[in-house]
This record gives sequence, C-alpha cells and structure tokens, in this order.
Amino acid sequence: MTGAILLSSWGCLTIFVRLPLRAIGVGFDRWWLIHTITGLAFEAALVTLTWVAFLVLRLAKFSRGPSNQSISTDILLTALLIGGSAEIEQLVSRRYVFQVIAKRNPPAAMFLCGLFLAGIHLPSEGGFAPIAMLNLFIVHVLFAMLYLRTRSLSLPVAVHAGWNFALGTVYGMSISRNDAPATIWVTVAKPGLWTGGAFGPEGALIITILLLVATTCIGRPVKQQNPSPDLLSPDGTTPSLRLPLVAATAPKQG
Repeated sequence: MTGAILLSSWGCLTIFVRLPLRAIGVGFDRWWLIHTITGLAFEAALVTLTWVAFLVLRLAKFSRGPSNQSISTDILLTALLIGGSAEIEQLVSRRYVFQVIAKRNPPAAMFLCGLFLAGIHLPSEGGFAPIAMLNLFIVHVLFAMLYLRTRSLSLPVAVHAGWNFALGTVYGMSISRNDAPATIWVTVAKPGLWTGGAFGPEGALIITILLLVATTCIGRPVKQQNPSPDLLSPDGTTPSLRLPLVAATAPKQG
C-alpha cells in the first residue's frame, strides 16, 4: 500500500507540478532525526501527562502487564506496525490535493484534512462519540500544522506513531476502541466523559483540553525553518507555508 501511495503521489507531482517526492516531505534530510525524536518525546509526554491525570483524579487503575520473551517480540512487532500505519496515513493526508489547497489556503487545507480524517475514523460500532470525533479532528489539524511548519513528514509521523505506541503499548489504554496486542502496563479507566469510556482516552475531555493547548502553542506566529527549495517561489518566498498570523520566509536563492 505504501508503494502504491508513493507511486501515485510521485505521478501527480511529476505530471502536474514537476516536483520530486521530497517536495511533500518524503525522504531523509538533516532534520529528520531531530523531528523524529522531538515528535516521539512530545507524544510520550502528552500521553504520560494524561495517564498521570487519570491516576491522580482516581479515574483509572493500572497494573503491570505480562512479561516474557514472546511479549517482548510482540511489542517490537507492534511498534513496527504502528510506525508503518502512521507513515501510510500521513502520506495519504499530504498527497496532491492537500498540496494544491494548502498552496492557496493553508487554513482550509488543515480544516478539510482534519474533517476528512476524523470522518474515516468514525467508529463502526458502539455508537457515535462526539468528543472523540472532535479530538480526532483537532489532532489531525495538529498534524497538518506540524507538516506545514517543517514541510517534512518525519515530525507528524513521529507524533502520530508516538501517540499510538505510548497510549496502547506502553500504558495499555484503548486506541479508538482497539486494544494493543501486547502492553507494558494495563490501565483500566472508569467510564465517563473525562476518560473517554470504551472509546479510550481519544474520546476524553482531558485530551480535548491538552490538544487545544498544544494546537494553540504550535499555531503561534513563528518563522518557517528550512523549507524545501522545491517549494520556493521565484522571489525566494514560501507563500504556500503561510498560516494565519505566520510569516513564512526563506533566504533568497542565489
């Protein structure tokens, strides 16, 4: 599937705008390792903060998960699966259509992307979960913001994978009503709006608050760092990276 997505993205970019895949953030550059570590650390901290809040407010109980060689192997395989699925989802959401909309209207691109991805995560069972859908919308807008800040897939992929791994595999909480096959800890949360109930923390009001704070901080005016040269206009600016109240500039190309 990843190969098909890369091939179709490459075809659209090559045929319609004559840009390489790295123009949408695919590949390795000198920042990818920093972005990856930052993204994993950010989500580990966010999930840990949520877990601690559950314990302090007595909204959940936890216990040690099973420990044996097969579990360790399962955890490693789960990490690889989570990383691969995060890469695929971010590739899908940053394809040609997103690039076209973002070049003309970045806020619209973020809004539509969040709406689309929240929609495809609608639960097939258990009923509609409005808070969960709101949280999924906010988090996908957050992913789009991170991408537009860096023009690299490494940061949103790391944040996405870090969230799922920390939530499901480390702390043993449900991920959109799905349980990880192997966990380090097992957390059993009480039902309610603050914990997300059966949907998991992604449907919790605590997560809504944390996501809004994170999105507000990331959305503050900053200068664009290290934009891809392929995305620069002839005058050296990067209009496609402009967010509300954000001046995205780059050095003139000699």
